[in-house]
Amino acid sequence: SIDFKIYGNGWPEFKHYGGLLPRDDIGKLYSSAKCGFALIGETQRNYGQINNRYTEMGYCALPIITQNYDSIDWYGIEPYLNFVSTKAEAHKLIADIKNNATLYKEKSIEVQTFMHRMHIEFFEKLDNLVEA
Repeated sequence: SIDFKIYGNGWPEFKHYGGLLPRDDIGKLYSSAKCGFALIGETQRNYGQINNRYTEMGYCALPIITQNYDSIDWYGIEPYLNFVSTKAEAHKLIADIKNNATLYKEKSIEVQTFMHRMHIEFFEKLDNLVEA
């Protein structure tokens, strides 16, 4: 059985709706969960945007389950994401995460390392532009 909740705006009619989280609780939620779904709305996808929840979940070392959208440039993070395209694949992946938690946790910790490296590279490039 999956203990599933959805948080945020626009979901109150959904039976698994967990409400809005205060800002201070977002990290606590992601850090306490076994895995999380991150989906990108159509409007954001049309502009190639990645939703902030990917960053929040990744920084908390939460295994991220998502779809592999054609319009999104993942900027190199795709090896650390867990892609699914059907409900059956999602259920199978969740079961595997429950049974092999260490493997997925190690992969999600690599997301933190990736994010730190990209953060440093971004500011190094920005410094080079500003100083030029």
